Amino acid sequence: MAGYWADMFITVNDGDAGPASRHAEAALDGLIAAVRPGARSAGLHAVAADVLRPFVLHPVLGESVGHGIGLSLQEYPAFSGAEDAALVEDGVYTLQVGVADPKAGSALVSAIVRNARTGAEVLARSPPVAAA
Repeated sequence: MAGYWADMFITVNDGDAGPASRHAEAALDGLIAAVRPGARSAGLHAVAADVLRPFVLHPVLGESVGHGIGLSLQEYPAFSGAEDAALVEDGVYTLQVGVADPKAGSALVSAIVRNARTGAEVLARSPPVAAA
């Protein structure tokens, strides 16, 4: 049981720009750049998965790299490979990317964006990691 709980903790970066942190930051940058009206949620998931390689998405995120923001804890649409919804103009979304790797470390980064006509307007974002 102790191992189970240890696997569930997320180490949020505290200034160490290790490989996991650098990949997570790059994936979040890629997600922010890809947000625009009409972008597909599955496409955003693919962007993050591509940038995260060779790492995989942290299991606590449930294969999703974001979702809508509303009254529910996780509002439609989920940004997963299994869902392909179009993002709407002026929609507000959270973007979340995490990596957990025994050798590279763990990191979780996120941003809240408004989907403006010209692309993502970042309303809030995790602090950037320090350069290695």
